[in-house]
Amino acid sequence: MVLRTLFPIPWFRGTEGRLAWRALLLAALCALGPGGVHAAEPTRIRVPAFDAPRDGRPGYFFELLELALKKTQDSHGPYEVQILKEVISLERAVTELKNGQLIDLVFTAPNPGLTTGLRPIPVSLLKELNNYRILLIRQGEQARFDRIQTLDDLRKLTAGLGSQWVDTKIMRRNGFTVEGSAWHENLFKMLAAKRFDFFPRGIYEIQSDFKKYQELGLAIEDKLFLYYEAPFYFFVNDANAPLAERIEQGLKLALADGSFDRLLTSYPEFKAALEVQHSASRRLLRLASLPTSCWAAPASQPACSGGRRN
Repeated sequence: MVLRTLFPIPWFRGTEGRLAWRALLLAALCALGPGGVHAAEPTRIRVPAFDAPRDGRPGYFFELLELALKKTQDSHGPYEVQILKEVISLERAVTELKNGQLIDLVFTAPNPGLTTGLRPIPVSLLKELNNYRILLIRQGEQARFDRIQTLDDLRKLTAGLGSQWVDTKIMRRNGFTVEGSAWHENLFKMLAAKRFDFFPRGIYEIQSDFKKYQELGLAIEDKLFLYYEAPFYFFVNDANAPLAERIEQGLKLALADGSFDRLLTSYPEFKAALEVQHSASRRLLRLASLPTSCWAAPASQPACSGGRRN
């Protein structure tokens, strides 16, 4: 509010004059009433309902976003997170985000084509947990995997993955044959039906997947780790630099004071996964990751399309 646009400011001299000016200013503010001086509007962040709520908690990624925004409340002002009631696919959420409609933020791994044109916030939300994979296989087939010593040995088998996942591009780039499906749930049934030989799952996902689909005759392979870099980021519209900068600052503050790690390990699957990550009992097979140049590249770029790496 600029008072000089409402009335001319008289020139007051001496202590009495200054006191009179302060009284006049206070009277003007009171006359305007509560609606005359506006509090800062909260920053609104609309997010898709990807992360299922449970045990009274909204989900890890929502809590982490909330943490980052709280850390920056003093410097950047109030905020409001709105979780969409309608469940939509990642592909639609990304489209809405790129168009500046309905969605202000998504969380996923950088994926050529899908996340091209979005602004990543370069703090990995799962730290290194999303870089490790354990294989889901069929019961009774562990002996096949006991003989695997190298990537070339594993390449003789066929993997199953989501057809649009960045993991599929990484595996194919490393010379693997991959059977894809657009539907995540179908992959478990396809594995049981011998459409492929193994299904790589995140070390924080494997136990819940096994419990859910054990009746299909599936098992957790117990000798191997696959490793490739697959950071998990918040993404915003490329034009929304202020929101990106705020969230990045908040995440870094949370990393520095330990609250990021405390939130991560408050989720049992992540705490258990961290213990598995540091286990020395599995053989590590390291795959070449997609170049970081692919993160903003179209899916048709040869190095990013999933063709075999030379």
